[in-house]
Amino acid sequence: MLANGTAALFTTVLGTGTTMLMLKSPWLLHWLNHGQHLTAVATYRYELHAGLGALSYVLMLISFPVIGLIMSALAAAIANPAPASPAHG
Repeated sequence: MLANGTAALFTTVLGTGTTMLMLKSPWLLHWLNHGQHLTAVATYRYELHAGLGALSYVLMLISFPVIGLIMSALAAAIANPAPASPAHG
């Protein structure tokens, strides 16, 4: 749970940080898309979609630890089955 939570937090911070940096720094957007001439409309469209896509990081932050918890509980149940009850007789 802790590893999945840390990974989800790391992904969220880096993803939203990169998105915010690209939205505030048009030179970075042109540097990442070098060789392509981006018009103002294309730049605005890219910024709009990047801003809307940043909401998916919040979903990752919430769902990844839960998925990891379910997977680790399932793995623990498979690897350590309950002991068989002794035979009465």
